[in-house]
Amino acid sequence: MKKNLAVILVVLLSATAHRALAQDAPSVGVVLEDKVEVRSGGGPGFYVVGELNKDQTVTIDELVFGWYKIVPPKGVYSYISKGLVNRQGDGSEGVVNTDAAKVSAGATNGPGFSWRRQIDLNRGDTVKILGEDGDYFKIEPPKGAYVYVEQSNIRKATQQELMALQPGVTTTQPPAVPDKTTTTTTTTPTTPTPTTPTTVPDKVETPTTTTPPSTDTTPTATVTVDQPPTVTDTTPTTTDTTTTTTTTTTTTVDTQPTPAVASATLRDLEARFDSAKTKPVEQQPIDELLTGYRALAEDASLSRYEKSIVDSRLRYLDRQVQIKAALGEIETVKAQIDAQAQSLKQADETPEVEPIYDVMGLITSSAVYNGINLPRLYRIVEPSTYRTVAYVQAKEGMDLDAALGQLVGIVGRTRYDDALKVRVIDIKRMDVLTAQPK
Repeated sequence: MKKNLAVILVVLLSATAHRALAQDAPSVGVVLEDKVEVRSGGGPGFYVVGELNKDQTVTIDELVFGWYKIVPPKGVYSYISKGLVNRQGDGSEGVVNTDAAKVSAGATNGPGFSWRRQIDLNRGDTVKILGEDGDYFKIEPPKGAYVYVEQSNIRKATQQELMALQPGVTTTQPPAVPDKTTTTTTTTPTTPTPTTPTTVPDKVETPTTTTPPSTDTTPTATVTVDQPPTVTDTTPTTTDTTTTTTTTTTTTVDTQPTPAVASATLRDLEARFDSAKTKPVEQQPIDELLTGYRALAEDASLSRYEKSIVDSRLRYLDRQVQIKAALGEIETVKAQIDAQAQSLKQADETPEVEPIYDVMGLITSSAVYNGINLPRLYRIVEPSTYRTVAYVQAKEGMDLDAALGQLVGIVGRTRYDDALKVRVIDIKRMDVLTAQPK
C-alpha cells in the first residue's frame, strides 16, 4: 500500500517540477551540434518528434528546468483525429468541427505513440493538413503548440546573428563614452636657441621661447610637467618637427534604456506581482492578479511594451495555478498515506497489504492492437521508461481515449489471452490519478 502511494507521490512531484518555469521572454537559439533530438515534452522520457542540425536556429519560448520549450521547427508535425476535422477546398486545409479537439505532438514512429497533448482546438479553428496516417491527419503544428530541446544543445543567438536573421533592421546604441583620454603636446622652436641651466620644479608651467619671425611660424603651447625636477642641458638643441601624441581609451556602454510604463494600473499590478512572488505559492493571490492582468489585456491604450509585460505575467500566473493544484494533489496523497499508516498502526496489521490497484502507469494507445486487424487494447507503461507493464481492455461504454497520456490506476480481472499471447486486464474500474501537464 505504502509503496504504491509513494509511486503516486513521486509522479506528482515530477509533474509539478516540469510545470515550474525559469524565464518568460521569447528569444532565438542556435543549435550546437548535429542530430539533436527534439522531444514532445521537457524530459528524456518523452518521445522523439524530430531532429535539429548544427547552426540551425529555433525560437525559444521559455526554459523548463533544463529544457527549452521551442516553436516546432520545420519537419516537426502534429496529429489530430480525422473525425474532428472537415476538409476544405483542395484538401490541404481543414476546419475543426467540435470544441476541445485534442492535438498531439507527432511521434516519429506514428500516431500510435503520439499520446502527448500539445493543445486543444475549438470549433471553427483551421488547420493545415500535411498528410494522412491511419485515422489521423498529419497537420502543421498550430500556434500555441510547442516541443522541447535539452538546454545543453542550444545557445542564445548573439546580437550580430539576430541582425543577420533580420536584414534591414538596425539597432541604435548609446554614444561611446570616453573612459580616459590623455593628450600631451610638445612644441619646440625650429631654430637653435641657447639656454642657461635652469632647474624646473614639480608641476610648473614652462613658457616656450619665441623664435625670430620667419615664413614658417610654429604655434606656441604650454606644457604641464608632472615629474621629478630635472636640469636642462646647456647645449643648444634643434627640433624640426612638432609632435602631438594622443592616447584614448574608450568604453562603450552596451545597454538600451528600458521603456517607461505609462499605465498606472499596470504599475500597481506589477508592484503587487513582485510582492506576491516573495511568498509561497499557496499564499500568493493568484486569482486576484489574474483578474487584474486579464482586464488589462483588453486595454487598447497599452503600448506594445506594456502588452508584452501583461502577456508574460498571464503565462506565469497560469502556470502558478497548475502548480498550486498539483501541490494540493500532493497534500491529498500525503494525507492518505498518513491516514492509512495510522490505521495500520492501530490495527496492528502487517506492512504487506493488498495494493489499491492491479496496475498503475501511463495509459497509451497500442499501434498493434488498434481495433483494425486485432482487438482494440491499450498499453499501460511505466512513466519513467515507457516500458509496457500490461495491456488493458475497456468494458462496454467506457471511453479510454479521453485518458490517454495520463497516470491511471486500474482494478480488474487479469487473464492470459491464448489467441493474442499477451496478459490482458479486463477493466472493472479506472481512476485518473493526475493529468499529464500540457
